[in-house]
Amino acid sequence: MKKHLTLSLSILLGLAACKKDAKVSTPKVTPATGTHKTVNTVMPDYVDLTLIPRAPGQDFDTYRGYWNDCGIEVRGPVIYNTQKYPTLVNGVPVSTMSLTTYDGNSTVNYSNTGPDGSVFAVTQMYMGSTDFAQFHTDVKAYLQASDDYFAGGLQGAPPILASYVKDHYTNASSTKTYVGKLIRVTTGSHLAVAKFDYVLPPAAAPAILPLPRAAIIADGVDPHKSYQLIGANGKITEAAVAIDDFANGGRVIATGSYTHTGGQFQYWGTIITADGREIKFNDHGSLD
Repeated sequence: MKKHLTLSLSILLGLAACKKDAKVSTPKVTPATGTHKTVNTVMPDYVDLTLIPRAPGQDFDTYRGYWNDCGIEVRGPVIYNTQKYPTLVNGVPVSTMSLTTYDGNSTVNYSNTGPDGSVFAVTQMYMGSTDFAQFHTDVKAYLQASDDYFAGGLQGAPPILASYVKDHYTNASSTKTYVGKLIRVTTGSHLAVAKFDYVLPPAAAPAILPLPRAAIIADGVDPHKSYQLIGANGKITEAAVAIDDFANGGRVIATGSYTHTGGQFQYWGTIITADGREIKFNDHGSLD
């Protein structure tokens, strides 16, 4: 009797499976993206990109990797501020002129370069698919309930297939837009895609160059005498005395500060001459 009932159930489930297969379509997932789907998966803070070997005659680097299901491709050169970030740490902003996708189902629809490097928006299309794993789980639960029903001597209401197996197992297609940015990292190829809110690392204090030799202040009283300012790290510490533009080996007290932007210097302060006079100065000059 049990064999006959089991056979009948097998036929019933076979018919049910055929009926349901007629209601769903085969998932259209391309081989290139089918293994990278991360729906309902929490993405890491950043994803390393892989440096692709150069093709013969190619004079630029290419980086590729999957981030939020999107195949991101970056072509060199990649640019970052070595003075502001002299040490390789996670989060250094990177800029590039070429940022695209290669997976066939996503598109970079916006990219902009600013303090955070290249920030971009990419839209991914998710194709409809069938959750066969859940279908098999539900069928298994129905078979177990049927076995329990027969083992219990057919007591009570028999299990109903429709109470365990859903009418369909298809996920509808959809799109989603993600915002990310390019950063330097200490792992892999040292180039990665991060979430747009990945925190920038602390920037190094800009290096202060020594004052240029052209930072010369006239005496104001003695037309033959001038003073070459001497300083480092933004502070003026003394001045060398020159007679008719030739240093005579003498030094006098000078205090003040200086800054520079690119090759331009601005310096201000006070010189105390050998005879006790104060010479105030506020001037600028170039590094050359």
